[in-house]
Amino acid sequence: MTTTNSIISYETQGNRYVVFWLITILFAIIYSNTLNNEWHFDDVPNITKAEHIQISRLTLDEFKQSTISEERNRLYRPVARITLALNWYFGKKDTTGYHLVNISIHILTCFFLYLTLMELLQTQYIPRIMYGNRQFIALLAAVLWAINPIQTQAVTYIIQRMASLAALFYIIGMFFYFKFRLCPIKTGKFFFLVLAVLAYVLSFGSKENGVMLPFSILLAEACFFHTIDFKKISRKWAIVFLSVFFSVLVIGIYLFSVLQYEPVTYFANLAEQYGKRPFTLEERILTQPRIILFYLSQIFYPVATRLSIAHDVTLSTSLLTPWSTIAAIVIIGALLVFAFISMSKYRILSFAILFYFLNHLIESTIFPLELVFEHRNYLPSMFLFLPVAGLIHFGIDFFERQGKRTTKNLIIGFTTLLLFLLGTGSYVRNMAWYTEESLWQDALEKAPGKGRPYNNYAVSIIERDPEEATSLLQQAVDKNSNKIHANELISYINLVYIYSNKGDYKKAIDYSLKILELKPDHVQARMDLINSYLNTGNLKTALLHADLIVKNRPENVDALILQGFILLKMRAYEKAYPGIKKAVGLAPDKKKSLLNMGHVALNLGKYEKAEHYLKRVLAHYPNSITAHFLLIWNHLMSEDPTKAKQQADQLISTFSLTFMEEYIQSLGTEPNMTWPVDINVVLPFIKKQLQNRVETMTNKTGSYSDLDL
Repeated sequence: MTTTNSIISYETQGNRYVVFWLITILFAIIYSNTLNNEWHFDDVPNITKAEHIQISRLTLDEFKQSTISEERNRLYRPVARITLALNWYFGKKDTTGYHLVNISIHILTCFFLYLTLMELLQTQYIPRIMYGNRQFIALLAAVLWAINPIQTQAVTYIIQRMASLAALFYIIGMFFYFKFRLCPIKTGKFFFLVLAVLAYVLSFGSKENGVMLPFSILLAEACFFHTIDFKKISRKWAIVFLSVFFSVLVIGIYLFSVLQYEPVTYFANLAEQYGKRPFTLEERILTQPRIILFYLSQIFYPVATRLSIAHDVTLSTSLLTPWSTIAAIVIIGALLVFAFISMSKYRILSFAILFYFLNHLIESTIFPLELVFEHRNYLPSMFLFLPVAGLIHFGIDFFERQGKRTTKNLIIGFTTLLLFLLGTGSYVRNMAWYTEESLWQDALEKAPGKGRPYNNYAVSIIERDPEEATSLLQQAVDKNSNKIHANELISYINLVYIYSNKGDYKKAIDYSLKILELKPDHVQARMDLINSYLNTGNLKTALLHADLIVKNRPENVDALILQGFILLKMRAYEKAYPGIKKAVGLAPDKKKSLLNMGHVALNLGKYEKAEHYLKRVLAHYPNSITAHFLLIWNHLMSEDPTKAKQQADQLISTFSLTFMEEYIQSLGTEPNMTWPVDINVVLPFIKKQLQNRVETMTNKTGSYSDLDL
């Protein structure tokens, strides 16, 4: 047995359980500080505010619903979404369960990468020395990949389970394909091939970049199962290539139809989709070569100061602007040419290089995604450390045969130190993910020229330090001012939120108008603008904006409710009634909709109808003081003092005198944001009921205290 085998002294067969538990223990330690990490960034729209995945029962219908995207209203990454739905069912918003699942996926991915490398190192063209020590090489390569700090974004960032789960099934598919190619029994071959196809479907169902698996298999075929001679393509190789190509075509068409994609329409409108980005299609294509080289530098030099959720990247606007654009293209071209022409001599190295670039095709080329995200390397980087592990093994073996034990021990020591530093680096990097505030503070330090960190850090401290948040949001606007895009809008939206909470409605109006200048159809901005106008008493302007939303979006319940409320404040009851009735039809149990209907019916003299709707409010929202006051008013207007007395008694029993006094005072101030109540009618009646209750208490206790309301 050689020294490299003695370092990990397991038999190749029968010790996979030991390897699995070693990997599990290793990553349990490295990721032990992530279990209580908070939700981050895209976790919110995709999990905590994604109603479809928030299942309450383990039924087929609920699972089906969980696979439908709220935003797209179609099947979307169903495999990953089902796992998130299960997490929600068992743990709701407690992040611990989500992190445990993500860490488990990472452990399994590392283990199956190890198994895949074990199979790969048994193929025909692998050097005998590597075959004899494949357990050491496979395990070292898998651990070097999985322990790398750049992978933390795919593991610790909960929603990136979509990326890690796709990678897990991807590598499982490759594992079973290698088993299929190396199995000598026909029935076994069929079984492994079926499992490989199933893994392919599950990978694609987790995230779209799983679609590249067959092409990676073709690459593996070329590198590990065929004599490579570009002048003479063997018939067998041609048959394999065509079979895989047509299989991909058939499965791809099927998957696109099942997932309800429209690829023709999508690609035809590709340029238009860049309207939401601060860069064009051309700029993205030119910039990506520089980013891919940056990724490679992060992978091989993954210090914490170089890792972040946001990176400040200068756009490439031409081949020479900046000059590094053409340099990056030349370097990548040289790497690809080297990989192709050296495929027969350096099969493993060529495969690692080509696999990396092949699996960046989806997320690092033409599609209008964000420019940089580190989790995109999770899948492409899987085989990059196989040549590294092979080189380490070669060095140990070579110097042992030369009798240079000191050099050999230095290599072993260096490898051990490297593993320790990478593991420590991942542990330290995970600390930045502890809270939303810590994550974006870290990003702000590393990408001070980018607007998003300012904006998101501001949001994370908005309740704790609104003044600092306001300053940061102003800076975010300045950073984004070079081009109109979503981040600038988000900064304005957050500024509206801050100034509205501070009661500075003039500034809230100014920023709402800025949003509408950039995006006239931004409904929420117009709704915020209406609320600001209402809070300043400008009912006419508020109504103009409400009418505009209702005109363009006649089914928008919130806009109908606001429109009705404004008309009620203006005492235009006949005009308000049709829109209020429509809102109730669209949202029968919505509090504000029911209050609108109760109020308008009361003022139109439809007292029984008003009573019906106001009681519905109290059935759903028993602590609605507005509904209590409106019901008392309604009973007095309908000349039913008995019901008015009962309602007043219920009001007095439900709310404290202080709370009622504050509510009545708010009704007397203008402008106010509550439904108008005729205090001249209601207040004397409530005082009388209070006085009666005091007199009753006095008769029972013999004491009296003056109550003033």
